[in-house]
Amino acid sequence: MIRKVCIQGFKTGADVTLELGRLTVIAGPNGSGKTNLLEAIGLLGCAASGRVDYAALGARGVRLGTPVLYKSALRAQKRVLRTITLEAESDGARYRVGLGNPVQRATVSWMYANEALVEGDRELGARSSRKGHFIQPEKPGLKEQRQPIAPDQGAGLAPLIQSIHGGGALGGLLRLLAGYAIYAPSTPFLRAVCPDPAARPPLGLQGGGLAECAYSLRQHPEVWRRVREESFSLMDWASDVRLSASSDWLVRRGAAPPSHLVLSLRDRHIAHDIGWIGAREAAEGGLYVLFMFMLLLHPAAPRVLAIDNVDRALHPALAGRLVARMRQIVLSEPDRPQLLLTAQSPAALDALPPGDDRVRLLLAERDGTGATVVRRAEHSGE
Repeated sequence: MIRKVCIQGFKTGADVTLELGRLTVIAGPNGSGKTNLLEAIGLLGCAASGRVDYAALGARGVRLGTPVLYKSALRAQKRVLRTITLEAESDGARYRVGLGNPVQRATVSWMYANEALVEGDRELGARSSRKGHFIQPEKPGLKEQRQPIAPDQGAGLAPLIQSIHGGGALGGLLRLLAGYAIYAPSTPFLRAVCPDPAARPPLGLQGGGLAECAYSLRQHPEVWRRVREESFSLMDWASDVRLSASSDWLVRRGAAPPSHLVLSLRDRHIAHDIGWIGAREAAEGGLYVLFMFMLLLHPAAPRVLAIDNVDRALHPALAGRLVARMRQIVLSEPDRPQLLLTAQSPAALDALPPGDDRVRLLLAERDGTGATVVRRAEHSGE
């Protein structure tokens, strides 16, 4: 589990520290920098995977732009910072990185200005833009040694350190960071009206791939059964979900592959023979709920993930019930992902239990200089 993230110089996050729980909810006004905080962790995840470029950023749900747009440039600052500094801590490990502009204008890979990889009280690797070192573990007949290296400015040390020391706490932290992604489901992608531009398995970051994900869960029937049960417990109008071949594929009379499947929900109040409603016509709230439980329960989901605007397109009462159930699952089942959410609905925030230190409600706002500041709030709840 990631315990802490420190952000310096990323967009409005000039100097922010996030103390994370098993479930962390970030709330605040529009424009307060909530999504920027999620994206800073996405940038850190790219760095932990060994390369920061547009493909890596997009695959984690970070909005794309030129490198200078990612750097804090508040009027109160004397100048735009040369580097963005990010750090994550888990139990027994810490990863810190400083990132600058691409090495050359013709490249898209960001420059690693510095890195430090620490396990316990031992630094297992560190580098500047020009020199670095790593610790070679002790072997039979050979003591532990500090090995100098000439690092590539466009590549990080983390993959090398993980290949050498990957079985410990540091390797675990790097894997969590590298797998992190930000999900922001949107109705056109949930309806499969257009393809998801970030279609990483098991679900697209913008909501695409519902039918494909359901198809993949045929290999995990107990998970699929539970996804359905959890979803329909929150929807008073839907009673079942099914997959069928798209009409264009039926004309060809072939077995429908995942790319030609249509997901439909059954409206319990409509006559049985016509009660199946395709994703393009079904109530969008049902698709959102189905997406959330697929993501939370799928065995291939990232071990740390964020959902931006979890209450989007949901009635406040449904948003509250959804967040409450997601919270129960995350806290009671150790194999579920560590979850970060941004939310606006008071009902969603009221679903957080008071006094449980595994849950963090963070309030984001902009101070007088325009910088995002975060404070932990006591949550209300019954």
